[in-house]
Amino acid sequence: MACLGLPSLGDDVTPTDMKAFYIPKGYGLYIHPSTWHNAVYIHPQHAPAELFGRQGKVHARIGVNWVKEFNTLLRIPLNI
Repeated sequence: MACLGLPSLGDDVTPTDMKAFYIPKGYGLYIHPSTWHNAVYIHPQHAPAELFGRQGKVHARIGVNWVKEFNTLLRIPLNI
């Protein structure tokens, strides 16, 4: 699973702007520059997993702490 938010949100991203995506085993995910994203989450039945990552020369990161900034957690139902 990966949670992504539109780059057009700028610094005004909120938890409701995020959308979860299920990536089937054997497939990959490309995240366009400036796209809001959290870590990739692995279902325990598929762990441990090997992930291959590559990034550009510049990796400018802005973090969001959902609990501290919005007093909430993101919950993703795993009905897959």
